[in-house]
Amino acid sequence: MKKIIIIAGLLISLLIVWNGKATAAEIQTKENSILLFSQKEKQDDGYVIIETYEKTNESNVSLLSNSYSKHGERIVTKYDTKDKVQWIYVLSAEYWIEEGDSVICYKADYSTTIKNSLWKFSEGSTSYSGNEAYGKGKFTYKVLWLFSVQNTYIDIHLACDAYGNLS
Repeated sequence: MKKIIIIAGLLISLLIVWNGKATAAEIQTKENSILLFSQKEKQDDGYVIIETYEKTNESNVSLLSNSYSKHGERIVTKYDTKDKVQWIYVLSAEYWIEEGDSVICYKADYSTTIKNSLWKFSEGSTSYSGNEAYGKGKFTYKVLWLFSVQNTYIDIHLACDAYGNLS
């Protein structure tokens, strides 16, 4: 009996720790970040919040010149009418900045998190050109996992100017 209680306690502890890691991973995106922009768009089935974050990382600054790298993220979060998160799309971009002179985007990537299993993601892609990063994809809401009821298309960009300002 004592072994069963110990095993049950360990299993419960593992579940709590595992759930804590999932929550910590979601929060980690916003750690060491500065919120630059937030916009709420109302939709018939809920709303979407679009946020832009700048990651702070002092180790990427060159001491010999006004050159540094910057990481930015544009996050699109879909909520239903009951304020529950349905899915999250994150466009991440890296920029090399010559302060006041030039900027170039040298890396772009995306990630998704599905919170409601009736939503599926497809056609995801990223690209970058000049000082901009682009993210695309399609979220599809399916009834009974078979019939498409709604498509939400992602087509966003994130730009940086020669002074490190993200937009």
